[in-house]
Amino acid sequence: MVDLIALLNPLTIVLSTRGSSDIIVLFLVLVTLRLLVSERILLGGLVYGLSVHFKIYPIIYSVPICLFIGRKY
Repeated sequence: MVDLIALLNPLTIVLSTRGSSDIIVLFLVLVTLRLLVSERILLGGLVYGLSVHFKIYPIIYSVPICLFIGRKY
């Protein structure tokens, strides 16, 4: 629900029309977190890879994600 609110926010839509893809990256990172919490690791990894493909800065979330996955398995 939170990821849809972030995506459908009017401010988000205005910023995205000006060429900034940061909101799309935010949406993909939130979807990744939701998938990891629901234990869909492979799909979460694919979505995370797509978010890193758009911009490089989501790579900073890789250490917490690895620690989260390592703690569960």
